[in-house]
Amino acid sequence: PLILSSEKTLHAQVDDVPIKGKVDRIDLFEPNGRKCRVLDYKTGRTSRTEDAVRKKDGLFRQLVFYKILCDSSPNFIHEATLFSLDFIGNAEETRREINIEITQEEVRELQDLIRVVWDKITSLDFTPVEE
Repeated sequence: PLILSSEKTLHAQVDDVPIKGKVDRIDLFEPNGRKCRVLDYKTGRTSRTEDAVRKKDGLFRQLVFYKILCDSSPNFIHEATLFSLDFIGNAEETRREINIEITQEEVRELQDLIRVVWDKITSLDFTPVEE
């Protein structure tokens, strides 16, 4: 892959909800291509499989959030089709990269949660969200 950008900040809207995030790295699959992958570096304990990542809500939700940002950002002209976690390892564990494809259903679920949380925030309701 070719590095398109690093530390890229994206702004978008989910309906009327403003969202913003910074991705560690975006790679193009081919020169001048539209399809890309979003890579997020992780330190600490390594998740060994895609299933393990999907079971860790915070890790997986972050990748789905990046997908929403890429799909919704008016200034992002590429198509993010693959999302990778690069666990850089530590003294006990070696580096491991896990690639994940995100479904539209997973995107819809997080978009729904974003709307619920936004509605609670704007109505000054700071009680936990039931999932």
